[in-house]
Amino acid sequence: MKRDTFSPNALQRTSLISAGVGIVLGIAYTILTLNLPEAAIGRPNAPKAFPLALGILMTLLCVALLVQQIMKVRADSTVRHPSQEKTKGIFPLEHHTKQIIITVINGVIYGLLFSRIGYVLSTIIFLGGELLLFNGKKKWRTVLIVSLIFSLFIYILFNKLLGVYLPRMPIIGF
Repeated sequence: MKRDTFSPNALQRTSLISAGVGIVLGIAYTILTLNLPEAAIGRPNAPKAFPLALGILMTLLCVALLVQQIMKVRADSTVRHPSQEKTKGIFPLEHHTKQIIITVINGVIYGLLFSRIGYVLSTIIFLGGELLLFNGKKKWRTVLIVSLIFSLFIYILFNKLLGVYLPRMPIIGF
């Protein structure tokens, strides 16, 4: 009788880790949402409704991803033998894993630059970096145009039309 072994490949391992981290973040977000203050007027729990729904949805989707990946690993382990997989170490960095790490670093840089250099410039840098990461350097003109137009359009939409003020560029004031 052959015993099933749980041996995910690099892509499956990344998905399992992502699902686990997502579950932890979703639960933490949901708990923190419950600590939001109640509204002074109107429905007291109205400010909590949307964030609470997001936290629960994130947790449920990550649980679904985890179950899906576990089932996929078990199905694959009956087909192939773990020794058939070539690994470059304990946790080899695949292309998509590098993209995820770079995106997280870009997000942190974006957060640090957001209030210092304003919404428009920080969003152009962040969006440009992400588009270059996923589209490649050959499409740099398209990346530049999209990041410029998107950043300016959203700034004008929120600042001028919706009255939601975003951080301005300290030099120009735009």
